[in-house]
Amino acid sequence: MLASAPEMVVWTITAFVAVVMYSVAVPIDAAVYHVHVAIAFGLVLLQAGSLLLAMWRGWAAVIAFLVGQFLFGLFGSADPGLPWPVTVPQLILLCALLVLLTMRGHARWAGVLWVGAIIVPLAVSFVPGHGATPDGVVANLVTSAAVSALVFGVALAVMAGRTRWSVQLDEQRATTAAEHERRLVAEERTRIAREMHDVVAHSMSIIQVQAASAPYRLAGLDEATTAEFGEIAASARSAMAEMRELLTVLRDPAGEAETAPQPGLAQLPELVAGIERAGLPVTLELATGLQDGGAAARAAYRIV
Repeated sequence: MLASAPEMVVWTITAFVAVVMYSVAVPIDAAVYHVHVAIAFGLVLLQAGSLLLAMWRGWAAVIAFLVGQFLFGLFGSADPGLPWPVTVPQLILLCALLVLLTMRGHARWAGVLWVGAIIVPLAVSFVPGHGATPDGVVANLVTSAAVSALVFGVALAVMAGRTRWSVQLDEQRATTAAEHERRLVAEERTRIAREMHDVVAHSMSIIQVQAASAPYRLAGLDEATTAEFGEIAASARSAMAEMRELLTVLRDPAGEAETAPQPGLAQLPELVAGIERAGLPVTLELATGLQDGGAAARAAYRIV
């Protein structure tokens, strides 16, 4: 929640927790652990204020908390049976700080804090005159380390899950963006196809009509000229059919058109005859046994 909440919300929650823990820890340190009231205000300010420092600098929060914990061990003392050297408010603040540092992206500093929160109280526990028994110190340190480790592990697991979720979300966004781009490309292909078909097909239809109607409009045409106009009209109709095929291809994002059978080797003599009638001498030689149809035959027709 802290990782995804707005910054102002996180600041508000952190400040609220810091104020509450400050209000609770000061009287406990002063009344239960015999810390001078003035010193208690300063010590708790360091540890509760570390929550707010974590919003700014992770290393500063770690130093403030550990310094406060060390000074508490020097100035405080515990009656038999009380938690020492880690008090309950300190453990709560430690867990809250571990979670906050982890969620703010300072997992390394959180690890340093967890290790330091074990070493510093352990070192302070060797200072004589604090009224704690060795068994009580060991039990307190083990409990503090176990609880804080559990909280730290859960925070790390939550952040790892959030990272994986963010990666999946980014991948989904990339897929959606790619699909949107493909849709835009398809729409642009369709628009271009329509414009090309409207312009070119109109011109070709005019050519086809003029060529087909020429023998009826123009008197005195010989058979060769009439046949030539017929070839022009046929070529125009063929070009219009290919334009319709092109329109189908451009409308299909996969680039596959549903058209009539494509020309192959069998149509080469007709193609050569049309070219010869246009006045260009052409020689066609086809080897025996060639297989008509397929990509190779279509390519041969297009090349010729």
